[in-house]
Amino acid sequence: MDKKILDHFVKDEPELVKILCKKLEEEGVFFSRPKFNQVKGPVKPSSSKFYPEWERWYKKLYPHPTLGPPPAQPDIDILITDNQLQLLAIEVKHMIPVVRTFFERSYYEGIGQALALLELGFSYVSLWQCFDNAPAPRIVIYRKLIQEVISELKLPINYKALRIVGVKEEGGGQKVKFLDVTHVENFQRASEADFRNLPYNGPTNPLREKQEVKRKENIIRNLLNIPYIK
Repeated sequence: MDKKILDHFVKDEPELVKILCKKLEEEGVFFSRPKFNQVKGPVKPSSSKFYPEWERWYKKLYPHPTLGPPPAQPDIDILITDNQLQLLAIEVKHMIPVVRTFFERSYYEGIGQALALLELGFSYVSLWQCFDNAPAPRIVIYRKLIQEVISELKLPINYKALRIVGVKEEGGGQKVKFLDVTHVENFQRASEADFRNLPYNGPTNPLREKQEVKRKENIIRNLLNIPYIK
């Protein structure tokens, strides 16, 4: 039986990624050199626009007689180049509540993609689960489960829980606001997410020193015209 989706404020995940990218671009304080410090999203390595170049660059860097290039996966929801030219990735999951249960998606949504992003050579990888118009008890249970998995297994990814709420505007319209509920117990005291100071940095990527992973990072930098770290 299909799950009945409850009312929510953001249409879908692609729209959510657009909103978050815009907020990061407008509010981020890491833009000291705008030419190099940027937010991109989404980036799809398997797309027809991206993959031919991925294949060409990979064969150039690492020719193999029988195998083709590695899978151009996963998609990168948000890619940030910080003011030290490090590449940061954010995996975004739109968590929509449903009738008689918790959410349309499982509590572990996004962990697999976030871990796979480590293979692309990002310095830091984050998972942001965005709970859209969701009751606080549901968020607390999901948040506790996924935080335990990440913490106990010492997974090298950052985690954020954001609650999406609607705010009425003077003209009669409505905009969305993001509350940071990663650690708060009393949701009434949750503050608005500060996109200037969200902790992009945290556990570093333990795979970055592998030669294969460095090649993938170099391909991404070449294709997106992102300078190398000197």
